[in-house]
Amino acid sequence: MGIIEPSFLSIYKFYDIKKLKYILTNKKLYLDRIQDSWEDKFENFFMKEKFIVDNEDYSIVSICRGVFGQSWTTLPESDALWRIYSPDKNGVRIQTKAGKLKDATSVGDSSSYDTWYGRVIYDDQDVIERFVSEQCSILSTSILRNLLPYSEFLKRREFEHEHEFRVIKILDEETSNKVEPYKRICFSIDPAIFIEGYLLDPRLSEAEFEKKKNLLRSLGADIKKVSQSKLYQFEPIEIRMRTE
Repeated sequence: MGIIEPSFLSIYKFYDIKKLKYILTNKKLYLDRIQDSWEDKFENFFMKEKFIVDNEDYSIVSICRGVFGQSWTTLPESDALWRIYSPDKNGVRIQTKAGKLKDATSVGDSSSYDTWYGRVIYDDQDVIERFVSEQCSILSTSILRNLLPYSEFLKRREFEHEHEFRVIKILDEETSNKVEPYKRICFSIDPAIFIEGYLLDPRLSEAEFEKKKNLLRSLGADIKKVSQSKLYQFEPIEIRMRTE
């Protein structure tokens, strides 16, 4: 699929501040094994389908265990995103560029890695299922290895509010066997370059904001890049009236 968006496209990811700590201190970006980590029951639907080839069950497990990914969003923020990813007001939204994500995660790409980047496409569930069934009418390893990552960019319309941007990496079978004990793979980053901004929860009090800002500074974050969301900040406008 390749990267289908401009490299300068801004993308965002929400982290609990405790998880962001590991990224800042270890200077690593982590991609989770999709099979183990993504919660939506319809996620990884392609891996969960029952394949029957010439009236015999066919397993794609050897391919599935080598699929890793990470979701971002092209939406700067929304009420729903803060409430979902920062339920205890401990969320931090980081910002980077699509090109920086590509550069960070394409390291090591060779015959052992295939990498895809792009926005998620949202559609009705029956449309998605029909498309996949039609594409898989004939068994082909190349079809499976291309349709599998493509399916990770298909999602039900009910999640359209997320505006997801994803990176998906698929390892070859030999490499998959080597990393099978691990639930994630990681890539080195320089947070000072990779992370362009930190946004803290809009519901924080001034004292809570300062505390979390100082925590980020202690973890190595550039304090000049830290700010608080103004999503719930109300600034009254001046309405001038006159009597008749």
